[in-house]
Amino acid sequence: MSESSLPPTVSAEDCLALLQSIPGANLILDLDLVIVAASDEYLSVTMTTRRQLIGRPLFEVFPDNPEDPQADGARNLRASLDLVRESGRRHTMAVQRYDIRPPSGDFEVRFWDPTNVPVVDDVGRMRFIIHHVRDVTSQHRLHAALVRRDLDSVARTSLLDVIAEASPDPMKVIDRDLVITEANHAVVEMLGVPARERLGHSVLDVVHPDDLEQADIELRRLVDLHTDQVVTLRYRIRHADGHYVAVEARGRSLRDASGEPIGAVLNERDITATVEAETALTRSVATIQGILDSAIDTIAILDQDLTIVSVNHEIADLTGRAVEEVQGVTAFQNVHPDDRTTVLTVFRDLFANGSTVNVRYRNRHVDGRWVTVEVRARPLHRTEGDLRAVLVARDVTENVILENALRSAKAEAERANRAKSEFLSRMSHELRTPLNSVLGFTQVLQREEHLAEQEESLDYIYRAGLHLLDLINEVLDISRIESGTMSVSLESVAIEDLTHDCLALVAPQAQANAVRLVHRRDGNHYVRTDQQRATQVILNLLSNAIKYNRRDGSVTVAYEERSDWLRLSVTDTGNGIRPEDFTSLFEPFERLEAEFGNVEGTGLGLALSKGLVEAMGGELGMTSTLGEGSTFWVEFPIVTAPILDLDDTQTPMAVQGGGTGSSTLLYVEDNFANLKLVERLLRHRHDVRLLSATKGTLGFELAQQHLPQLILLDIHLPDVSGHDLLKRLRADPRTATIPVVIVSADATAGQLRRLMSAGAQDYLTKPLKVSAFFDVVNRFLKHQDPEHERRTDE
Repeated sequence: MSESSLPPTVSAEDCLALLQSIPGANLILDLDLVIVAASDEYLSVTMTTRRQLIGRPLFEVFPDNPEDPQADGARNLRASLDLVRESGRRHTMAVQRYDIRPPSGDFEVRFWDPTNVPVVDDVGRMRFIIHHVRDVTSQHRLHAALVRRDLDSVARTSLLDVIAEASPDPMKVIDRDLVITEANHAVVEMLGVPARERLGHSVLDVVHPDDLEQADIELRRLVDLHTDQVVTLRYRIRHADGHYVAVEARGRSLRDASGEPIGAVLNERDITATVEAETALTRSVATIQGILDSAIDTIAILDQDLTIVSVNHEIADLTGRAVEEVQGVTAFQNVHPDDRTTVLTVFRDLFANGSTVNVRYRNRHVDGRWVTVEVRARPLHRTEGDLRAVLVARDVTENVILENALRSAKAEAERANRAKSEFLSRMSHELRTPLNSVLGFTQVLQREEHLAEQEESLDYIYRAGLHLLDLINEVLDISRIESGTMSVSLESVAIEDLTHDCLALVAPQAQANAVRLVHRRDGNHYVRTDQQRATQVILNLLSNAIKYNRRDGSVTVAYEERSDWLRLSVTDTGNGIRPEDFTSLFEPFERLEAEFGNVEGTGLGLALSKGLVEAMGGELGMTSTLGEGSTFWVEFPIVTAPILDLDDTQTPMAVQGGGTGSSTLLYVEDNFANLKLVERLLRHRHDVRLLSATKGTLGFELAQQHLPQLILLDIHLPDVSGHDLLKRLRADPRTATIPVVIVSADATAGQLRRLMSAGAQDYLTKPLKVSAFFDVVNRFLKHQDPEHERRTDE
């Protein structure tokens, strides 16, 4: 049978395996009467091979004998098969003469006993037909001889001997009352009793009660026949051990010399295995079809020409076309033109390489819309080396719409994130620029002589400015963490040494609060972390432990190895925290003011610290006992100690004075207050000549004319960006080697990376720290490029 009517997962191998389990000569035909599978016994009795049969129409392989004008075997068989297709019920044919052609080429006379059985699924749809056939040539000739002769003139012994010798199946002679008068020895195997013990008993005595009524009717009709019509019936008979045997009986009436019926001859055959196999096959097909019909995906089989051999009914939902419309046509003929090449390439590779493939493409629905289809396919190896593919397809149009919406949302989120980063960059500049003047001029005034009360006021201004700067930094850091733009540089860090330095920094704060610092170190562990960010976290934990402690309390720092991690804990002796407040501690601006009163702080430290630790791949947590104190801990992975560079001594660098003004510094800055601050800082540096420009174009011209030894460059300029000006300076041979240090309130990590990659030598963040400013000036004005000095002299 061609597999066009088979469920997609029933292969020729499956059919063959089922046929081999059914005794006798059998074929499986599809509803077009094409041969799909043949049992070994069928090949033997017909002297054929599977290569000659599989995939070919039945009557093309087995035509009538053209030399016999009376031949009607093909016509009768076709009529029986048509009856099965129309009625959906089994049909047993009379013995047929159907000549066959052996390999020698000459037709031989054969008589066959055919039965055609439909196989249907669980909802009654016919899927294919099993064609049972027995070669009964010798039995037919025997029966023909018997009915032609006068039974009374034949010796009983001779008759039984002929029957027993001619037939391997159980044979019985019954009279008009259905009583057994003769039987051969084969009855022993079927009933488990000697044949003679059955003589004189009704043939109905051992018939199953459920089959008794129908068997009685058909057998009485048989013994009343005046013709040679063959009657076929099925019933179950009881074996001597109690089990029942399924039997197919074929009978012909026996008549006397005057033609009156006197009984019948029954030829019985054990078909128990056949019935069981047929039932199993029907159940298998019904189960498979039930699974396929309940599948939400389209399942199909393609041949190597990409023709749809079989498909389930879900194809209607996917394409709007019925099964009958798509079977036998080329697949992918409605694929979107832009996807066709990809699809064809994928399936050619599947048949060439035999691997499972996945592909997504657009297919035109019958209503004209495009449906996005996702297909997974794998090859199916069939008998005789043929290759097909089974594919599972589903409509993923809605998924694609959602995916596109998700991509759009992601793109919009990334755009918003970039806008947020740009906003933070701009706000960093806008907030730090005025703060730069406040802190800078405050430091200048602190260097000059003034009244004691003025000194106190300046101190308040400077401390308030630093507090505001810390707040700006923390808000910006939290924003970077939330947007995923926080960058960390992980390295091997000696954590005890780092903590020791942090303790030194908070020692004045501890002393002012009468808090004792305890550092329980027993070595020096190395952990993987960002040194700058880790310092920020530890300082926050220490500062909190001091601020929220009691007078004459203590802060203890300890370490504990936990597998491959090191836990650094900071324990205070303060009031402790209620369990219900644990989670809110790590929320921005949450300070639990009811418990801690007017302790200074922004409420950002712990939220920022937790984000920083997690960005570094660590973990931050806490425990607390109300009335006794709290422990905040941070964990980092332990790593091996780095190889130390023994030659790390540095010679202090300083700009030599002399009032010659031999070193020129160009400051490109659009903010007048910032220009005045740098001017004030350099007022007493007679070795430095300061040039300034409030626009980028003017700054570039001054750099070309004066070839300064150092350029300080702001990023946000009114005419060109500092980044573009830096590129112009590096592209001009006259200014290419002049050191450029960025001075900007834009302190984002991404901005820093871009500018350093573009050729900046260093980066100073506004508000300026005076000491950091002079360190940079001293470093770059001390060491000059020899080529630059030569050009300056010229």
